[in-house]
Amino acid sequence: MSRELRVSTRVIPMRVIAVANQKGGVGKTTVTRELSACCALRGYQTLVIDCDPQANLTASWVDPDIYTMTLSHVLIEPESQSGIKTEPCALDDAIVESPVTNLDLVPADIRLARFEMQPDYLAHRLAKQVKAAVEAATALVSHVFDTNLHDYSKIAEAPSQKLPTVMYADRHRTADQLWSLTDEILDRLVMSRNNLTVVK
Repeated sequence: MSRELRVSTRVIPMRVIAVANQKGGVGKTTVTRELSACCALRGYQTLVIDCDPQANLTASWVDPDIYTMTLSHVLIEPESQSGIKTEPCALDDAIVESPVTNLDLVPADIRLARFEMQPDYLAHRLAKQVKAAVEAATALVSHVFDTNLHDYSKIAEAPSQKLPTVMYADRHRTADQLWSLTDEILDRLVMSRNNLTVVK
């Protein structure tokens, strides 16, 4: 996606990282959660969008009473009692803060499962928004990452504490592996390894 953010006189290119796999149970949520937290802790303004109707990523960061809008409010036409057609909400309206500095979230909920039943033009709208992101991510999937992530119990424990694993178990091997993967991705995107920030 070719967008830019202007900070004072400096232009910072926006990067999109997509974590996707057709198969379930392969660690998409875990990698998304930890990679987004590591990028935020490196000092990058990070927005993570939970696209899974199961909303496990959302639940790992925030409690349901924290948000009123989700990605389904952005993608799905609101039901109207009067029969007047209304547009879905803007993505900006669904963004909530996570407990980690620099990390914001667009929550998901079970209503996302209805997205497949929406009119074609909404799917086309989403396709246009996602197309550039997929093209940008394609360069990354052409090569397997050098970092291996092992399935340690600390990864499963961290979401219940609303903390990224790299903070929950900062001296554990899994934290080293997650930092290594983050740095490898940042290096490939030609992004610097900024200093760490702190949890709110």
